[in-house]
Amino acid sequence: MKNTINRYSSVRSLIARCILLGAASVATSQAAVTINSSFNLDSVTNLYTYSYSVANTGMAELALINIPVDSSANIAGIMTPTGFSLTFDSFGGLINLVEDSDLLTDQTFASGSTVSPFQFTSALAPGTVTFTAFDSDGAEFTGSAVAPIPEPSSLLLLSIALLPISARRRR
Repeated sequence: MKNTINRYSSVRSLIARCILLGAASVATSQAAVTINSSFNLDSVTNLYTYSYSVANTGMAELALINIPVDSSANIAGIMTPTGFSLTFDSFGGLINLVEDSDLLTDQTFASGSTVSPFQFTSALAPGTVTFTAFDSDGAEFTGSAVAPIPEPSSLLLLSIALLPISARRRR
C-alpha cells in the first residue's frame, strides 16, 4: 500500500513539475510585431511607392521580417533606415527586412522600438498579404501588411494566356 501511495505521489509530483515548466515557458517574453504600411501612386510614372514601419512591442529582439510579393514586382528605389537593409528575392517572391551586419551602426529591431521607413517603388498595385517575422529566439509571428501583388486584371490576362497551354496538355 505504501508503494502505491509513493507512486501516486511521484506521478503527482511529475505532473506538477511539468505544469510549472509549461507555465514558465509560456511566461517567456516573445516578440509582438506590427507592420504599418502605406502606398502612394505617382500619376506621372504610374509607380506605387510603398513605405513600411516595423514596431516590436514584445520583449525579444526581431531577427528577420519576410513580406511576400509577386515575383514580377520589379522593385526599385529601395531606401532604408541607417543600419538596416531591404532585399527583394524575386525567385522566392519575398521582401526581407533585416539589420545589416555593420558593427558601426549597431541598429536592431529591439524590444519597444519602431524602425522606419523602409521604402521602394513597384508598378504592381497593392494588396493585403501575410508577413512572417522571426525573433532572436526563433519564434515565428505573422500579421497583415500591404505589398505589391498583381492586379486582378493582370491575373485574368495571365489565366487567359495559359488556357491554350492547358488545352494542349489535355489532348
